[in-house]
Amino acid sequence: MEWQTTIALVLGFLALVYAGWCFLRQFFQVEKKPECEDCPVPNQKGKKSKA
Repeated sequence: MEWQTTIALVLGFLALVYAGWCFLRQFFQVEKKPECEDCPVPNQKGKKSKA
């Protein structure tokens, strides 16, 4: 195997591991302050719409 192929395989494997780690981390890491600034849900809480 040539050295360019070996380097490409190693970099591809590392990129795959990193992408998988970032993907799985989203399931196990809890956000400390999960709120949005433009979220209408807290403003509508307790109010009924007059539709």
